[in-house]
Amino acid sequence: MPSGRILLVCGLTAVLTPALAAAQDTGQAPAASILVYTPLLTACSALAMAVASLVVAVYNGRKTVRLERDRTEAAHRLHEEKIAADERLKRLETTLSIERAYMDARTRYEWEARQRLLEQLEPVLFQTGEVMEQVIARLLNLARYAREGKFGSTHETWLQTADPEDFAITTTFRMIRPVACLRLAEDKLTRVDFSLDREIQFFFVLAKIYRELLTNPFGLCRQAPAIDYDFVHRDPDRQDYPAENDPIRRVQHLYSEQMDSACDALMSCHADGRMVLKRYGDLRTELATPASTTARRLEPALFLWRGVSPRMRPVQWRVGLACALVGKVMLDMLALRGTTAGTETVPFAEHFAAAAAGHWTEALLWDDTAEGRITLRAELDACATNLRERLENPLAHIRLIQPS
Repeated sequence: MPSGRILLVCGLTAVLTPALAAAQDTGQAPAASILVYTPLLTACSALAMAVASLVVAVYNGRKTVRLERDRTEAAHRLHEEKIAADERLKRLETTLSIERAYMDARTRYEWEARQRLLEQLEPVLFQTGEVMEQVIARLLNLARYAREGKFGSTHETWLQTADPEDFAITTTFRMIRPVACLRLAEDKLTRVDFSLDREIQFFFVLAKIYRELLTNPFGLCRQAPAIDYDFVHRDPDRQDYPAENDPIRRVQHLYSEQMDSACDALMSCHADGRMVLKRYGDLRTELATPASTTARRLEPALFLWRGVSPRMRPVQWRVGLACALVGKVMLDMLALRGTTAGTETVPFAEHFAAAAAGHWTEALLWDDTAEGRITLRAELDACATNLRERLENPLAHIRLIQPS
């Protein structure tokens, strides 16, 4: 070892230096001096080797102790790291098991929700499509009656030869039924159910917009060309309520509570506990008794549609135009539902403009004069713009995923 050699050289140097010096002083030859001191050199060499061995042994011993300590510390650290790794593994396994259980539960729920969509909502969608066809048909009839002059200037020409109450009941029955279908959908489904199908979300929002049109037409009235709608609240006890032919002061919308009551009047509980829509015959039978609950609930809506005409109820007619556009978009969506050409290929808000530009809207233009048709076309465009703004409103994005 290097340290042993260094000690041996140092020992020999220390012994030979005084011996050579003494030989020079006595005048003896170097060789003779070395022979004289050979036993001494041997002893010194043995001593140096012993000292070197001792030093090496001490050094190796300390190194061995240090290595053993390092090995012990490394083993301790490895043990602690193994314990920490085991704990992390356990936490990871716990987290994975929880996530797996959550995903399994969500998958089961979504599967069941999709079954509910098919079993419960699809019939409601089909029924809503049918009642929307009736709404559009009634509005087209109103436009045709106005074009043919059957309403007259004060609603007398046609209503004198027809049953005005029957016309009010059938119109109310048709216009309120889509809102009752919305109630059925709300009772059957949850937020997650709606989030599984974007077309159903859009359908649901359309139904809510339809309800808002009948209960909150003020934004629609402010849309250019604006309509001055300064209605007077109807009080049954008042005798000075605005006349039938007052297009500004007569109330031309329902309050939310009145809409809820009207929906209750159009729904009944089936024998198996399901809520279903009433048939028209059953409704007429109940209305035959003026003091019945159905008659009381439906009276505000019947008052709204008695004597209605496009000319004398401009607010109500604009609401009807907007409802027709909503119904047309609904019917188009139902026709494309389940096909590759579904509504998801086009932004939802653009459907209103397409519906307003359709050839079918010509039948809604009840005024045959050139100026009148331009005005009515502007009315339709105003309705499409208002509907697009309603859908693009930030609150509409909340309604797209959460029913009320």
